[in-house]
Amino acid sequence: MRTKTLAQRSLYTKDESGRTLHTKVPVSEERWEAADLDKPWLSRSRNPPATGPARRRYWDRSAEDIVS
Repeated sequence: MRTKTLAQRSLYTKDESGRTLHTKVPVSEERWEAADLDKPWLSRSRNPPATGPARRRYWDRSAEDIVS
């Protein structure tokens, strides 16, 4: 079974004057599960481009795979 989830996180940073800035960070996750519950599953999440002033290093992460 494969599921795909799209979500959005908020990232708050401050500029030089101390003003709070908001960046919208989308998150895409795909998960593959075997029909047999005793088999491992794979979850892969990644961040598509964010919208806002936060520097890329704060939100850009390579794809993260989790096998359990």
